[in-house]
Amino acid sequence: ALERAAEPASAAPWDIRDVTAHRVTLNLPRLAYRSRGTGDFFGQLAVTFELAARAHSQKAGFLHKLMALESLGPLGLLAARRDGRPTVDVNQAKYVVGVCGLFECARAATGLRLAESEQSVAFAVEVLSRIAGLCAEWGERLGLQLVPAQTVDPRVARRFAAIDLEAWRPQTSRALDGSDNEDATYTPGVRVRGGRGLSPIERVRLEGRFQCFLDGDAAAVVQMPDTETSPKSVADFIRKAYHQTGVRRILIEAIL
Repeated sequence: ALERAAEPASAAPWDIRDVTAHRVTLNLPRLAYRSRGTGDFFGQLAVTFELAARAHSQKAGFLHKLMALESLGPLGLLAARRDGRPTVDVNQAKYVVGVCGLFECARAATGLRLAESEQSVAFAVEVLSRIAGLCAEWGERLGLQLVPAQTVDPRVARRFAAIDLEAWRPQTSRALDGSDNEDATYTPGVRVRGGRGLSPIERVRLEGRFQCFLDGDAAAVVQMPDTETSPKSVADFIRKAYHQTGVRRILIEAIL
């Protein structure tokens, strides 16, 4: 499906939008289960990424055929032209390579939790750096705007975990800290599952190190007690996060 980002208030209805044409999400934990060491992991990542990139290329070709039909095709409204330009220009569209389960991936690959180990954090940073590099490499090769982003749809995280529990139960259960029931799920995108004593600012600081490799939709989720958190403390937290971390966006959830 074509996803449209929010456009500036001053944009005319017919102006070209920021469009995401397609999304393919990488199941990072499974790559760790299948690999035999770090070197093998990055080799498998490169192979899997090529499959994702070629899936994007096929989708792009399909969309171009539909748009070429203009008003006669199912995307006629999007293909409608004004001032010689289509409402949506698929040549400018983004093709997203999403990531899911970075937390469990790092745990499976290093045996250590992201919130408690710099070694695990360094591995996660290298994973995202490689993905960003592959986006640039394959985007240039295929003539597509490939962008890395986090996939936070809980249905994707649950589905990946459920499938892996069928095929890789011991590894998946360890990565999930022993959770292997039907409600098991991976941590969405590059978010960090809470560790012992991990404060909100520490969480944001850690996730900010990962978000710098991703497209602008990345966001960290912070929970704060509604009855114990004053407006001033929220403002101080946001100010500190802005000046001391690399986080792109923060979603604050009130705990009632």
